[in-house]
Amino acid sequence: MRRRSSGFTLLELALVLLVITVLLGGLAVPFTRQIETRRIAETNKAMATIQDALLGYAMSHTTSSCTCSYDKSGLPTGGTCPTANACPSSITGTGNAVTLTMTRHYLPCPDITGDGVEDRTGTACTIAGSASGNNGHVGWLPWATLGLPQSDAWGNRYAYDVVPDYADSSIGFGSSSTLTSHIGQVSICNDHTCTASTPVAAAIISYGPDGLGSFGTTNNQWAATPDQNSSPDEYQNASYGSHNYVTHIATDAGSTNGQFDDLTVGLSLPALLNRVCPAGGCL
Repeated sequence: MRRRSSGFTLLELALVLLVITVLLGGLAVPFTRQIETRRIAETNKAMATIQDALLGYAMSHTTSSCTCSYDKSGLPTGGTCPTANACPSSITGTGNAVTLTMTRHYLPCPDITGDGVEDRTGTACTIAGSASGNNGHVGWLPWATLGLPQSDAWGNRYAYDVVPDYADSSIGFGSSSTLTSHIGQVSICNDHTCTASTPVAAAIISYGPDGLGSFGTTNNQWAATPDQNSSPDEYQNASYGSHNYVTHIATDAGSTNGQFDDLTVGLSLPALLNRVCPAGGCL
């Protein structure tokens, strides 16, 4: 009589391997989502650090100073500042020529060459064009100038846009600045139509998990530009010269404006002034 083998048959081994593969595949999807969630959190935290770095740069970079003069009753009378109204009306004094020195500050220019250093021509930012190798954005974040990592959690560079006057080392911004004269230069929008937009002093954009429209650390655009018809909101963030950037919760391809996973933050003028000019000592 033949003794029956106690080992597994090839069919049984194949079935076991199939079951293991299915189980591992089921676990892989949640694990992938966990990785992306972690990367999104890391990038959001990094972008908050970028905002602080921009504020720190502005605090340490000034354009010029002027002296406001006051009469003995404390009313501003002019001095070397452009107008008497630029002087704080709350300052009082006892002499005939009480003075207060005021300054203006400025933000960094974008990097358009890919070395991480801000690019200036004279006092103004060097303007990037469609042939500059950065998809026509005003530029990349000047990470080396700010002392920051050069890319987001997916290895892509941040796009950076700034109101030209506020980054001009001969103009800058101060307590008397408003965004009224700069509306449309840099704005944060709810969607690609920008019917609801908020003007900001500067904007920082990460192209998120899909990286569409982004550039890697070798200055090469490794991901295609988003499709204008199927993903108009992502396309808006990667468009040349729009200066209007979209931010909202992530959406999938089946939503009204298609897939969107970009991370966008704006640096508002009030936040800038509150940190850089807390006592109103800026012109």
